[in-house]
Amino acid sequence: MSEPSTSASPAASSSSSAPQRGNDAQRAHNARAQHGNFHAYYHIRAAPAVPDAAVAAASAAAGDPRVPLILEELQRQRGERQWPLRLLDVGCNAGKMTFALATALPQAEHVLGVDIDAALITLAQAQVRRLQRGSAARPPQEPPEAKRAKHETTPTLQFEPCDWPRARLDLADAERHVQLLSKPPDGVEEDAARRARETQVRGKAREVKTLQRVLQQDESGWDCLLALSLTKWVHLQHHDIGLLHFLARLASSLRPLGVLVLEAQPWASYEQARRVIGAEGRRRHASLRLRPDDFEWWLAALGLEGPQRLGSTAGYGESTFSA
Repeated sequence: MSEPSTSASPAASSSSSAPQRGNDAQRAHNARAQHGNFHAYYHIRAAPAVPDAAVAAASAAAGDPRVPLILEELQRQRGERQWPLRLLDVGCNAGKMTFALATALPQAEHVLGVDIDAALITLAQAQVRRLQRGSAARPPQEPPEAKRAKHETTPTLQFEPCDWPRARLDLADAERHVQLLSKPPDGVEEDAARRARETQVRGKAREVKTLQRVLQQDESGWDCLLALSLTKWVHLQHHDIGLLHFLARLASSLRPLGVLVLEAQPWASYEQARRVIGAEGRRRHASLRLRPDDFEWWLAALGLEGPQRLGSTAGYGESTFSA
């Protein structure tokens, strides 16, 4: 859901036909990434120079120059307040940023990444399973008491596919579909039609459970919300009113003293998205009245304090962090 990141080096080239087919498919997907859900997210933008030596070292260790900026702001905002912390990464793509933050925040209670692209979430979930298998395979090298203490402060890391701003609407829609599809039609139903209907029911039932899990987590609120390189895509897909709904959803989901880290793409970068948003998206673009410079006013109107400028990253125009 986010734009390409600024972290990884370009992928190595290959002359074999199979990787080429994969690259072609990847490029074709990126050409249709109307929500900013680019695959190979971390290979598209080159990493910017980071002048501060300490931040540069942290960036290299985390794999993303935004990670140390976010960690520094969390530490500044929370001060002596007690952990655990609950963190939500909206538009997490394949979860690289989410993994980095979960690793750097072992005291966190829960870290959740959500993205509209189920294929990207599948990649992130596979990485979680690989890490879990690796942990299970390692021989114990710590006394039981230390292992228990370490386990108690390890965050629950979870990835779910959903359009987070629309989760409640999508849940109601999915529940309605399950109810309608579960009812056999009048008259004789062919076996093939029945199997197809039952497959649809199972798919929608899985969607219902996913959305219920996400909304259940939302009920507890979040201490840190990330919306990185995301506002442009929400704005282009859902117009001014959809963008305002998204900002309101973010503001209402924060716990008291929570932190919103918003990386809003500049207006100039909207033009660069025209090639992937389609004719309807281009018409919406032409009729937009809100500008990224307006977002701070709206967030203040929604009850948030700030912003605190954290820094900027190079890419599709300069992007500013606010909290």
